[in-house]
Amino acid sequence: MPHARQTILLALALLLLVTSARADTYSTFVRTEYYSANREYFVVVTDRQLATMYRVESRGPRRLWTHVLPQLPGRLLVTNDGSRVALIDRYYGNGHNPNTPAVIWFNEKGNEIARHSLADVADLSRVLTTTSASHWYSNVAFTPDESALVIDTIVAKRAAATCTQVNSAEDADDCGRSIPHEQLRFETTSGKLVSRTALP
Repeated sequence: MPHARQTILLALALLLLVTSARADTYSTFVRTEYYSANREYFVVVTDRQLATMYRVESRGPRRLWTHVLPQLPGRLLVTNDGSRVALIDRYYGNGHNPNTPAVIWFNEKGNEIARHSLADVADLSRVLTTTSASHWYSNVAFTPDESALVIDTIVAKRAAATCTQVNSAEDADDCGRSIPHEQLRFETTSGKLVSRTALP
């Protein structure tokens, strides 16, 4: 009987681990400010998807442009000269839709200059998914000279087929983990995807 109880407790623990690993954690979007690294430019995004770019001046912020975004950003980066803005993924999840815009570029006037779909940037057959999103990247940053944007993509540590039945807490943990996959490099001036390198 004690053995049966231990088995039931282990099964419940595994179920909780897998469920928590695949749950969504999105909250209500609020007005957010995204600054360039040098803090000279920033973009304010409201819950209505309205983005406004400002330049910081001695007399106060000066508005440069306002534009309606196609989606609320998961991440948004601004170059130090304010000439480019990169929006990465959706705040509320990309819905696993391969056609969802995952990387969008805007120029110094707030006009879209490049767009890359989820299928272009992620290995959707291998990523971990939750109710509303494919979790396809970890780190996002401009290179030091800002000539490129680098995105490190990720994939599931274990294939989904091997996670239908797990026999230990370690197996359950592995089924909820991602590992490095590829490093994508986008040219800042054009927003084009210029290289894709396998990560160790």
